[in-house]
Amino acid sequence: MRELRAALPREAVVFFDTGSHMIWGLHYFDSFLPKTFVLASGLCTMGYGLAAAIGAKLALPDRPVVSVVGDGCFLMQGMEIHTAVEYGVPVVWVVMNNGELGMVAQGQFGAFGRSTCATYRTAVNYAQLARELGADGHRVERPEDLRGTIEAALASGRPTVVDVAIDPKERPPAKTNANVV
Repeated sequence: MRELRAALPREAVVFFDTGSHMIWGLHYFDSFLPKTFVLASGLCTMGYGLAAAIGAKLALPDRPVVSVVGDGCFLMQGMEIHTAVEYGVPVVWVVMNNGELGMVAQGQFGAFGRSTCATYRTAVNYAQLARELGADGHRVERPEDLRGTIEAALASGRPTVVDVAIDPKERPPAKTNANVV
């Protein structure tokens, strides 16, 4: 989150889709201006941020628009990338790729000691998928490489997916008084 924040101008509009990445964003991503940190906190629909970012960029063509999504969100809705390519909408999607539905897996580990259905058996290369859909795609495996990749994606003026490898053992901070049974 620190590297992403450092790569973006203060006026960038950033969507945080539903999932573990949203919790990371709530804790560690600074927002400096009104209406630049956007969450779907009502129904928490997974995948909304892929399309919402396109709409925001069309409404605010002079501002950078980034959508932070989880790999689960992308798998539920990811074909919007092709829509952005078809209409030349230069949005940047940052896919936090931990190979699982993070919040679901975390809950299952707490309740059952293992993930019963939320960990993927097959890895997906979202950068490659983006290129197949006509967008630019980049894979980032080290935090120190994220800033330059985001800056280049914004400068390209093209729809871009940045696939960021996340250690699935790293869990977002959460404070709760509830016990998982």
